[in-house]
Amino acid sequence: MLAVASAFGQASDGNITGTVLDASGAAIPNATVQLENAATGVKLSTKTDASGSYRFGNVLIGRYSITVSNSGFTTSRGACADPCVATADQDIAEDAVPIWSETPETPEAHWLRHRDEQSIRDLVSALPEPFREALVLREVHDLSYREIAEIVAAPVGTVMSRLARARSMLRAAWMAAEEKGQ
Repeated sequence: MLAVASAFGQASDGNITGTVLDASGAAIPNATVQLENAATGVKLSTKTDASGSYRFGNVLIGRYSITVSNSGFTTSRGACADPCVATADQDIAEDAVPIWSETPETPEAHWLRHRDEQSIRDLVSALPEPFREALVLREVHDLSYREIAEIVAAPVGTVMSRLARARSMLRAAWMAAEEKGQ
């Protein structure tokens, strides 16, 4: 993956922004980006958006390191000039360096991933409709509890309860399937 970081700011604080990309240049959404102040050790964390972008606003001018992690990729540390320097009115995007590389998938891992994907599809399909609906709207479509409540015409508390029960039922079904060797 590649994280392109830039820093802009005024006076005593600045912003650090960037985009997390894989080796092919595709954006990596929902990656965890952690910013650590080299002097104080203070850490901030955010997730990349759908376009792989992240932003840390109003950070004190100073030296920072960035750690990016996401499932299926090796966690890497660095970005821009390692460590990043948040300074006023400075664009350092041109100094960006790749910080991630994809973990090569073995044939066995490929087969297991596809088997697990099909198992999850089957287990989710077997959930009772209200629980399946809440789970898919939250985990697949990434809707908020409030948005789901509007769609299913139920209170937010009911949506939260359905999600908790759906996750519990899915976990129990997964464990039972694993015990049977499926």
